Amino acid sequence: MFRWTVFLLCLLTGSGAVSASPSDPFTGGLFDLYEKNRREDVPNYITEDFLLLAYTLVERQATVDLEDREIAPRFGRLIDRLAAAVAAVPGEAPETLANRGYLALLQALLSGDAAKLAGAAAEERELVEKAAGLSGSPLWGYPIDYSQFSPRGRYAETLELQRYFRALRYANTALFAITATKATGVTEEGARRMALQARQLVGLMDGEPALRQLRVELMRLLTSRFGEGRDLRDSDLRNTQEAKAEALPLALRSLGRKPRILGGIVNIDLLEPPLTAEEALMGWRLIPASDTPESAAFQRLVHPGTGPWLGTECQGCEPAFGLGQVGGRQVKAYPSLLELLALLGSKEADGVLTAKGEKQFEGYGKAAGEAKALLHEAQGLQKARLDFIAQSTALPEGKKADERLRALRAFWTGLRYTEQLYVQQSYTPVGKGVTVPRPRAGARLERSTALYESLAALVDVQLSLGAKAPWDAFAAILKRLIEISGKQLPSGEDEVFLNGLDTQLLALTGGKDKPILVDIHTHGEEGKAVEEGIGFALIDQRDKARGARLYHREFKQPLAERMTDAAWAASLVR
Repeated sequence: MFRWTVFLLCLLTGSGAVSASPSDPFTGGLFDLYEKNRREDVPNYITEDFLLLAYTLVERQATVDLEDREIAPRFGRLIDRLAAAVAAVPGEAPETLANRGYLALLQALLSGDAAKLAGAAAEERELVEKAAGLSGSPLWGYPIDYSQFSPRGRYAETLELQRYFRALRYANTALFAITATKATGVTEEGARRMALQARQLVGLMDGEPALRQLRVELMRLLTSRFGEGRDLRDSDLRNTQEAKAEALPLALRSLGRKPRILGGIVNIDLLEPPLTAEEALMGWRLIPASDTPESAAFQRLVHPGTGPWLGTECQGCEPAFGLGQVGGRQVKAYPSLLELLALLGSKEADGVLTAKGEKQFEGYGKAAGEAKALLHEAQGLQKARLDFIAQSTALPEGKKADERLRALRAFWTGLRYTEQLYVQQSYTPVGKGVTVPRPRAGARLERSTALYESLAALVDVQLSLGAKAPWDAFAAILKRLIEISGKQLPSGEDEVFLNGLDTQLLALTGGKDKPILVDIHTHGEEGKAVEEGIGFALIDQRDKARGARLYHREFKQPLAERMTDAAWAASLVR
């Protein structure tokens, strides 16, 4: 049996069904809790968790607006115009026929009309729609994890969004592979055809100014918001226009543009020396997913970036979360979000990892150092976010480390949830209306001045990138909170502000929070994905004031049982 090592495109636990319930019986989000306060005349205790949540929801709404207004329409037009351009190419060369099938598939996924599909493209669509798990691709000749095409988050809400999710995910998953190797199942003929396909598509876009401008605009939107990918660039295909078909794959490989996040399935036991997994997955994508520092760090921490497990068997002990099987060997197969926080300076996270044996893998120290260096390569908004998390690992006097750690894990999860369709996920090898509230004396704000100042700096980065509403309004709210946090006790006017803060924030976020789930890593051999979940609000009572905190859980879930947000929420109340 082949032992496949999987590294997904796009962003951790025991096996089987999830049944994680917060200790508090409240089954609503943070906004629901503060709304409950208003109904019951209970003063608000505004927690730092609520402000962290609000940031992620404001960013999510801004991303939804960008997606609906700019990204999705351009993506649809690009596919239609490119399909028309390929249809006009004379002759029936293998690369032309393959590109017609590929683009017809994308059109069918977007429209829901598969009447014109036939052969391999029709079989491929059925696999994408079923989203059952790992399977060999009839269209590409290499294995794909089809479970990733199951719409999640907001993309599951309407038929149109479901179609958009599948089509865009497919466009940033399908690799025009240029390396022939048994490790992926790509043959010399297949690598040559896919290289020619990529060159043809780039040539067609270059040949039509309007089409090329459409692609440039789309990629500018994606890279400015989510970051760049690390696959072959269009310019690489242009620079090898003179290479003959037989020599094209080698000419492209000689450019050395290897991915640092494995975006496909590789059987590392079948790699032909000195070929590496990264070289096996070199290629071009029509819509490359963004390469984030976090995903690159996660990739570095798992096998083969780290070696065999060095721990000892302990009867009755819970095994290390990262422990898994690759080719019959016990290795680090799963990363943990705790590792990201430890790399960013959280002593609490580092202590938990040590205590649970998560570092007991050969070469872990060296790999962690390299993963940390990858985080330091972040730029722009990605850097600002990581800097904020790093600064927030420092605790103010009286703050519980576990509360801050849980809040930061939920904060990062909320950010990744927003971007799940656009960023790469790592794989293990197989191997605004304000209402005036009634007086509620006793409202309080959690004193976390440094965190609020850092969050305000993060909002300033959004403003510097050209964003305005709702970030300008959020910046004004944070300025007021920083002032209140510096006081011994809030004034009566401050209490009125705090008691109405949830309604102000709700106007900015466009909606309340609810349980969400996002996958960050896949291990194909064991058929599991690492999931990060935010659950219902945890209640925190301070004197007469009542506040809400974030609930976060990390676990491993079978690929065949990928959960929607609704299923995750249902599991929390069992």
